[in-house]
Amino acid sequence: MIPGKDNTVEKNEAKEKNGSFALFDIEHFLRRILSNWYWFALMLLIGYGISWVYSKYYAQNIYASNLSLSVSSNTASYFTPSQSINFIWGQNGNQDGIYLKKMLLSRSHNEFLVKELDLFVNYSTKGAIKSTYLDKDDSPVFLQIDKKHPQQINYPITLIPKSGDSYEVVLPEEGQSTNLYNFESEGFQSINSYKRPENKVIRVGEWYNSPNLRFRLIQNPISPKIKFDNIIVTLSSVNQMVNDIVSTIGIEFDKEIGTIMIITKKGYNLNSTVNFLNKSVSELQKKRLVDKNTVDKNTANYLQGNLDAIRKKLDSSAAELNYLKTTEKLYDIKDRDEKSLTKIKDLEAKKADLESKLSSLNEIRRNMETQNFDNMISTNAAGFQDGAFTATVAELKALYLKRREMATIYTPNSEPMREINRLINEAKVVSSGALRNYYTRYYTEINRINTEVSNANSDLASYPEKQ
Repeated sequence: MIPGKDNTVEKNEAKEKNGSFALFDIEHFLRRILSNWYWFALMLLIGYGISWVYSKYYAQNIYASNLSLSVSSNTASYFTPSQSINFIWGQNGNQDGIYLKKMLLSRSHNEFLVKELDLFVNYSTKGAIKSTYLDKDDSPVFLQIDKKHPQQINYPITLIPKSGDSYEVVLPEEGQSTNLYNFESEGFQSINSYKRPENKVIRVGEWYNSPNLRFRLIQNPISPKIKFDNIIVTLSSVNQMVNDIVSTIGIEFDKEIGTIMIITKKGYNLNSTVNFLNKSVSELQKKRLVDKNTVDKNTANYLQGNLDAIRKKLDSSAAELNYLKTTEKLYDIKDRDEKSLTKIKDLEAKKADLESKLSSLNEIRRNMETQNFDNMISTNAAGFQDGAFTATVAELKALYLKRREMATIYTPNSEPMREINRLINEAKVVSSGALRNYYTRYYTEINRINTEVSNANSDLASYPEKQ
């Protein structure tokens, strides 16, 4: 018998047992689940119940509304935008559709909506458990602030209906601030400390005055279908509302029909999202009409100035003719002199018209070189209608806008910036070539007129000065 042999065999058997032990036995785990299935079913029901109660009584639903617009037409002119809700554009890569998208997302457009429609006034109501956001039209009264008076923002104002058209104004027990917001200067200003304003009952149309608030209630012309026990009004700053609006708007183009624009607005109230989309597009339509009228007005003023200049030249020619008749006593001017002077007068009128067209060409070229597309006049003032040139101008405008957007992302020497600069240069070459052709045509015609006027003057000098 060898000493220690039995101990070695026992250790090896222990090692084999330990090595065959599994850390996770799937069969055992499944057996335990099947034997205790009722606990899992109970936990599932409890979780679903908690989720249902939270979503119904505590969580605020988020709604999204869509609005589709057609932004295509083949009969468009860049200089005369459409007045229709279906905007009239060219068919060159839907560049003007992208420009419309930038306008809808621009700060200036949304800031105008906030100020014009008083979107900085937010309405809600509160029940026993949950608060619900309201659309402005859902409230029985509108809150109209005095913009000259500093107001406290993010401060809930509770309106409780009383008898008749009276409402009790209830302010929070604490939270009044001395740092108030001025809606005219869109900045904050400090005032002296004050006590909490007392609750007060006011009638519709009556002004409510306190150190941190000044407003009155306006009756909603549309009677809401639902009666609320309270209306909670909260004021927001203009900048805050603009940022909230821009962050909840999405604009994309249909994948199958690229000229269909889909505008999406998200919010806590479905009516509010629908009304905002309608108002936003309606105001944009009005702005496009104003732009069209501005272009037409600029063109009319420009043409009127040129007509006044031409009228002065024609009056000067007529005065010269009368001077010759009275001072030089050209009694026989009908036969020869008057014919020559009439010819010169007609040629000078044609020359003045060509010079007016050249002036209009200079104005168009100057606006293109300075990227001042807002003051662009109609090409009719320059005596031509060129669809290719109009399309090139629209493309050039869109490229400039795209380059300004890309400049915030890419470096000046990056490949995308070089590519957009190349496209801009190509568009400028095309537009400059079109203008050069009209310049050449007008200068050639002016030189011909100058030659004819010189010949007529030579013939006139050879006539006898007196009969």
